[in-house]
Amino acid sequence: MTHTNTPLPTTYTPTHTAEGRKLTRAERKAANKAKWASEQAARKPKASKRKPKREKTFLEECKEVHRKYEQERKRKPKPNSNDRMEARAQRESIRKQEGQLEMAL
Repeated sequence: MTHTNTPLPTTYTPTHTAEGRKLTRAERKAANKAKWASEQAARKPKASKRKPKREKTFLEECKEVHRKYEQERKRKPKPNSNDRMEARAQRESIRKQEGQLEMAL
């Protein structure tokens, strides 16, 4: 049975200095970033081609109107017990205020 050594994936930058000292992770990261930036700067930027804006079809306009309508007519959530208690307390306080106004007159 023969065993072949698979080569380790090569790093973007060397892991050791020329003197043989191993670079720290932060040093390798900085070197990788610098090398990447220099490669990107050397690359020519692609010229962007803008497509002319086309007019919307009737179907697309209808879908847009329908979406707006759906957003407008969304139902309110069902009130929970806390909401009902707050509304009841508010009604009672309004009745109290009205009663006090009638007594003052």
